[in-house]
Amino acid sequence: MKHEINKYNLADEISVSSAGLFALEGSEVSEQVKLLLEEKKIFLTENKRASQISYEIADQADMIFVMTRSHLRQLLFKYPHLKSKTYLLKEFASLPGEEGDYDIDDPYGQSLEIYQNVLEEIHKSIKKIMQVLKEDGYNENCNRQ
Repeated sequence: MKHEINKYNLADEISVSSAGLFALEGSEVSEQVKLLLEEKKIFLTENKRASQISYEIADQADMIFVMTRSHLRQLLFKYPHLKSKTYLLKEFASLPGEEGDYDIDDPYGQSLEIYQNVLEEIHKSIKKIMQVLKEDGYNENCNRQ
């Protein structure tokens, strides 16, 4: 997402951070992800490590994107006050999969091909979101009823 923000010259307006519900705090990005991102000319900072979502991180965010409905339910169970700013990434991008499925499954432990498919789903969604934010304005798209 940072790569797309820079492409759209929105770095002064939008900042991004990443945290997981079940991330192993401090773990490195997988070799599969590093390889695939490098192929797209997206380079991670050397010190990129996994972190878990916390009340502070979640509370400071204007928007929170999750990958699956299960993640959405778990996050909102823990922090119900986040409902108005938490979205499924593909749903916000209006890019449903088969049978209207908006989940992007975790490829952890699977083949490089599966990682590549997941990266494509995420990248397609992020590109669509960035177009919407650039065209329609950031603030108009942040509020959820």
